[in-house]
Amino acid sequence: MGNFMRVFVTGATGFIWLIFWWAFYETPSKHKKVSKAELDYINSDPENAVEIPLVDQKKVSWAKLLTYKQTWAFVVGKFLTDPIWWFYLFWLPDFLQSQYNVKGTAMALPVALVYTMSTIGSVWGGYLPMTFIKKNWPVFRARKTSMFIYALFVVPIIFAQFLGRIDMWLAVIVIGIAAS
Repeated sequence: MGNFMRVFVTGATGFIWLIFWWAFYETPSKHKKVSKAELDYINSDPENAVEIPLVDQKKVSWAKLLTYKQTWAFVVGKFLTDPIWWFYLFWLPDFLQSQYNVKGTAMALPVALVYTMSTIGSVWGGYLPMTFIKKNWPVFRARKTSMFIYALFVVPIIFAQFLGRIDMWLAVIVIGIAAS
């Protein structure tokens, strides 16, 4: 099965799952199979929980959304970072095959390691600024310092080729750090 078919089958499976989710998902308060005890447990938040009143909110048009600087900050951020991630995603198997003659299922472990490191890095990345904020850092400084640290994680990628001459796993780890 070629790469196109793998992507197609994976995407199609996701859409099939989405159909079932739409058909069967219901909020707990409206779900037929949720017992009163379960619903009470779900709603048993601590007393100090903040109750957010449901307010009818106006829909925002796409044209209006484009007038917000936050929208453009998000778009620019995605524009700058997503191509790098997709480069790693598609380039890594080719790199492993051309540099180390790793083929087929032998490629699974190094690729999985890079993606696992990336997943851990993305989750940990959310905790770092919160750690700084809990230490009474100003929010702006905590976020900027975190972003600087994340940017430093990319720097070792320049050594991937050199370290790869010593051992493939050194290159894989450096690529994993950069991808995280």
